Amino acid sequence: MSGWGGRRVTEIRERMAEELPAPCGRCGRIILPGMPFTVGHIIEVDIAPELMWEPSNHRPECAPCNFRAGARYGNRKRRRVRPTSPTSRDW
Repeated sequence: MSGWGGRRVTEIRERMAEELPAPCGRCGRIILPGMPFTVGHIIEVDIAPELMWEPSNHRPECAPCNFRAGARYGNRKRRRVRPTSPTSRDW
């Protein structure tokens, strides 16, 4: 499976830009034409990779909202996966 990026994403962004103004899918603020925005996924790609290119799973998001949400999501995943130390013992 190819990752998110390239010409395909550019085309999605161009189509989405034609529909602006639209509310940010995360904060609800209106994204106006010319403002920086990203294509957000309603259901995260690592949860449902088959929905990566599904238009119904896309929504416009303010760039800061998208980047902040991605950082939080990644940090939560890393904290959840943290294994216990293999050298710890009950004394």
